[in-house]
Amino acid sequence: MTDFIHLAPENVADAIRRGGIAPRRRHGDSGVVFAMPLIPDRTVVFQWRGDLGHHGSRSLVAVQFRLPDGYPVRLGHYGALSEPTTAAEASGRLRVLATHGKAKGVQVVFADRVPPGWIRRITPLSPVRRSGRVC
Repeated sequence: MTDFIHLAPENVADAIRRGGIAPRRRHGDSGVVFAMPLIPDRTVVFQWRGDLGHHGSRSLVAVQFRLPDGYPVRLGHYGALSEPTTAAEASGRLRVLATHGKAKGVQVVFADRVPPGWIRRITPLSPVRRSGRVC
């Protein structure tokens, strides 16, 4: 089993506990779940947190869940074609990319709902802080 993290608005945490993580439809696709393998480099794992804060989701939760190692996922950089792989392989490849400083913008997607039984914990994240200064 491979652990993943999915970031979600805090106001849907109870619904996720009850019904799992549903695929989100974006740009006319059939819907996907966005996630990151849980690796030791937390900067890489939570890289999307700041971007989600820019889109109005300031109070977030981290939903940790497990996928079977052979579970089919797609791994790739945001906005580029994703390559089919497995959950375990995606985790290993992300570790290598992180070691070489090339993990920025990488994401894992898959089309199936994450059932509530696969969720290990839901943890509130502290709010994203903005300095208010213009650089």
